[in-house]
Amino acid sequence: MHCVNPTYNKLSSFFLVFFVSAVKLEAIDFSFPNVSHPQGIVSSTSKTVVNIDGPSFHISGGIQNIDTVLHQFNQFNLHQGEHAVFYDAGFKNTVAQIIGTDYSWINGKITSDSNHFFLLNPNGIMFGPGASLDIAGSFYASTAD
Repeated sequence: MHCVNPTYNKLSSFFLVFFVSAVKLEAIDFSFPNVSHPQGIVSSTSKTVVNIDGPSFHISGGIQNIDTVLHQFNQFNLHQGEHAVFYDAGFKNTVAQIIGTDYSWINGKITSDSNHFFLLNPNGIMFGPGASLDIAGSFYASTAD
């Protein structure tokens, strides 16, 4: 006789639903009418260079290690139609760390050629309906300090 534990089945279903939900990226805009989000991308160090060409932010330099490049920003925001291009080919990891006081508003496109792209802002990260990623590998977003 085969015995099935009903508690196990409920838990495994819960974890399956949670996993499927966790993989799906949903955009949520908590803004109110006539309230604007932070604007622009501003480097906090001379090592990270941000060149602006119309709606595109070309990001290069950074603090480079063997396989990781770290970019630090006072603010990092992309509005509809804006595009952040990281020149990070050859690096396994690209870390974009925001050390300013505002949350990040991502409603544009982020492009990176590194294997792993990390977006870190302890003040929060909001993704709008126009957010998109063109990342060669994995993408991580965190509000950890």
